[in-house]
Amino acid sequence: MEELQQSPKSCDSALSSQPISRPPSALRLARSELHSRRLELSQRQKIILRERKVLDYFRSPQGRRFLQSQVG
Repeated sequence: MEELQQSPKSCDSALSSQPISRPPSALRLARSELHSRRLELSQRQKIILRERKVLDYFRSPQGRRFLQSQVG
């Protein structure tokens, strides 16, 4: 029983003796990669929304009239 009671203490002291370090560089790289991907995705979504608005405009009667005036 004494051994079991001592083991958590030794674990705690081992954990507390290690300085809190920054995440390893591979993890940091993965995080920055993920962040840039998310930014790319949000920019892409904004572009898609803008294109959709333009397409909706040209599908509307007003947009069709505009296109007809440009062609004719």
